[in-house]
Amino acid sequence: MKVLATSPFEHSGDKTIVTKLIGWSFVTMFLLGIFAEFVVRTRLIIWHDPVLTYTTIQQSLPLFTSGIFAFIFIILLDMLLSIAFYVLLHSQSKPVALLMASLRLVYVAIKGFAIVGLFLAKDIYSSSMHTNRDQIHLAANQAMQFLKLHQYGFAVGLIFFGLHLMFLARLLFTIPVIPKVLSWLLLLAGIGYSLNSLVSLFATNLELLKNSIIAIFILPMTLAELLVGLYLWLKAKKVILLLK
Repeated sequence: MKVLATSPFEHSGDKTIVTKLIGWSFVTMFLLGIFAEFVVRTRLIIWHDPVLTYTTIQQSLPLFTSGIFAFIFIILLDMLLSIAFYVLLHSQSKPVALLMASLRLVYVAIKGFAIVGLFLAKDIYSSSMHTNRDQIHLAANQAMQFLKLHQYGFAVGLIFFGLHLMFLARLLFTIPVIPKVLSWLLLLAGIGYSLNSLVSLFATNLELLKNSIIAIFILPMTLAELLVGLYLWLKAKKVILLLK
């Protein structure tokens, strides 16, 4: 008698857990992202003034360190989401689901490499060896370069992240119970992330174009994943019933 092998996630109960896990991860990542980006980076880093950044971060080193840990936890959740989304959606279209998950993993790998810049900068900011003015200026400029390494690496990663969101939206469009407005928001967010990163990396002098992209796409870029996460968290059983 032949026994058919089954995936450990074939049962609807298991997929319900995966769906809720995706929803919880989205919400958690949103909150951690707000903290890491706006409470830590925006508050501590003054891009045009390395010395002021040096002084500010030295005075708030525990806050800067907590921001690094927030980014690490977000990376771990991104890895989890890549696998969870494939498990949940591969029945809709295996090639598209594989491409979608792979693009997020590429984003995670680039972001994981880029975070090294934050650790290197932290080493400089936590050092007490820089005592005279020339040493402080040299250390401040070196640390700023490491911060920019993280910034540019993150921007490169967001190109792949935007593509991931586009293919994720494509899969969500095939699930009738998920409101089309959420899928459209994800699609627009993906376009916004990719375009904004490309302009930031290759057209640094075109501030008007960059600001226009942000103005057009800021709403989906800010809310799309959070709203999808909340919907999947609250409507997990309903979503599972309509998966192929």
